[in-house]
Amino acid sequence: MFYQKKAGQLERADEIGQWDPAAETAGCLSLEEFEENFDALGFPGECLAVCRLPDSRFHSSLEVYDSYSYGIVHLLDVRHVRNPRKRAALFFRRNLFLVVNLDREPGVSQAAFSRLAETIGKRFSIERMVGGVLMHLMQGSTEVLASCEEQILDLEKKIMKEILSPEINQKIFQMKRGLTIRKDYYEELTALGEALCEDENDLFEDENFRYLQVMINKAQRLSSHTQSLCESLVHVRESYQSALDYGLNRSMKLLTVVATVFMPLTLIVGWYGMNFKSMPEFGWKYGYLAIIIVSILVVLICLWIFKKKKLF
Repeated sequence: MFYQKKAGQLERADEIGQWDPAAETAGCLSLEEFEENFDALGFPGECLAVCRLPDSRFHSSLEVYDSYSYGIVHLLDVRHVRNPRKRAALFFRRNLFLVVNLDREPGVSQAAFSRLAETIGKRFSIERMVGGVLMHLMQGSTEVLASCEEQILDLEKKIMKEILSPEINQKIFQMKRGLTIRKDYYEELTALGEALCEDENDLFEDENFRYLQVMINKAQRLSSHTQSLCESLVHVRESYQSALDYGLNRSMKLLTVVATVFMPLTLIVGWYGMNFKSMPEFGWKYGYLAIIIVSILVVLICLWIFKKKKLF
């Protein structure tokens, strides 16, 4: 499927035979369609070989040649980062931009490509289409990051209310992993956009670079926002650990108070447990009661001292 701008009008062409090399053209193809037509489109066999590689990597900058450029993009579902990443190849020639879906399930659907081209309409240009497609690859990012921000605020509220559970720690690490993956993705798209703006082989019109710059600015803002959320998660993790430490300290303080209260009682028990015959309290009929009263007084005095020192 191709879209071409002829005489100021946008036209759709479903077959390669309808392609006019002199017209500005953008197309969305499957790998099978590219295999059949890559030569007619002016791309060498090397481009097809790269598309067939099962483990082709994303290039932070384009592969640039005299008359064409290409790059392989690993597309991320920003809403579900654990989903397998689909691959798409982007090919560029003078007046030609192609998106080739390398997987059976397309990363950039022809329906989405059509909506984008028809939305642009008479303002159609290669640079605008490239910027639009790359913006489409970040679709939903703003909503996802806003949701992450709300989740971080909820975690902070739970920590402030001392609702501590192991699930909080697990949630923090899961969110940080997802944000890191998204941040890397936005940086990859930023690098791709910057490489296109360099235009080493003069494939684009200089006055239309602003459309690519809009995409770059959005990717950078998303990357910066994601980095900010990662830093917020670090602070939440520190707050969570501090809350755990505070709870542990309170428990240790309580145990210390209890142990300190029983230390003089232990001394009394040990003292009168020696059972020497010369100890006068053994023959005193009020000895047992006296020891009870002394023990209670010791406990009360200890508690009063601890209360005064604000130890509990």
